[in-house]
Amino acid sequence: MVDLTDAQERRDDLPSISVVIPTYNRRDKIERAISSVLAQTGQGKEYELTEIIVVDDGSSDDTQAVVEGLQSDLIRYHRLSQNGGAGRARNEGVKLAKAEWIAFQDSDDFWMENKLSRQVWYIGKNSDVGICCTGFRSQLSGDRYIDLCLQSVNEPVTVLSEKNFVDAPTIMIRKKIYEKLGGFDESLRALEDWDLALRACGEGRVLFVPEILVHADLSGSGVSSNAGNYYDARCRIIAKNRELLQHHDCLEGAMKALLESAKQDRMLETVGRMLELHMNRADSRIATVELQCDESAR
Repeated sequence: MVDLTDAQERRDDLPSISVVIPTYNRRDKIERAISSVLAQTGQGKEYELTEIIVVDDGSSDDTQAVVEGLQSDLIRYHRLSQNGGAGRARNEGVKLAKAEWIAFQDSDDFWMENKLSRQVWYIGKNSDVGICCTGFRSQLSGDRYIDLCLQSVNEPVTVLSEKNFVDAPTIMIRKKIYEKLGGFDESLRALEDWDLALRACGEGRVLFVPEILVHADLSGSGVSSNAGNYYDARCRIIAKNRELLQHHDCLEGAMKALLESAKQDRMLETVGRMLELHMNRADSRIATVELQCDESAR
């Protein structure tokens, strides 16, 4: 005979997850994004999928009708009166969330069916984890794509200081840590996921699952694809996380990597000015001089 009391206790011990999906005029892709969450393996056995919170950031198409047409009691639709960007929409969604863990999905991306299951497994082996990210495939125009996946990370601050290995739909974070961090920085026009992960390094262990578990659609245009938004956000991320970067001896490396990237994009002068807006002239000048010295030595 099955002990129902014991079974219920095991069920209550499972980690609970709320999924937050911001959306804006994505009626043609939102169903696929939500369906990939509903299709996750391990529900009720490895974790509890508490809810899927869809935050409509003021869409003008019939996104609402598409979402409400999906047959699932897990889906909660919340509409914002004005468009405020993905960061704000995610923050509003987390305010409504009931679970211990928050997982983010984007309305034009989709998850592999074992995405949550694999994250829960890794977190179970590492109880001190505060934020868990996975590898992801970025679909570019046509048939082109880029895979980003970290195999092993001993110093996540150092790694994240120079390059972004994080995409919002890969993130699963403890709600209490998210709230302590203040959520996504709504003032950033791009790279808010990179900023969140970097800040989280100061509040708990950051774990990277070495598997491609998310398919991100970058084929369309958006604020993250705008070079000006990208570099302005990157300069601001370095500046606002300056103390953390200094503590881990990677502030100089972060600035140098930024300027090297700007040089490749033929935007070194423009980005240099951006950096000066957010950092004191001495620090930005050091990185610029070192870059120039490296160029002279070639």
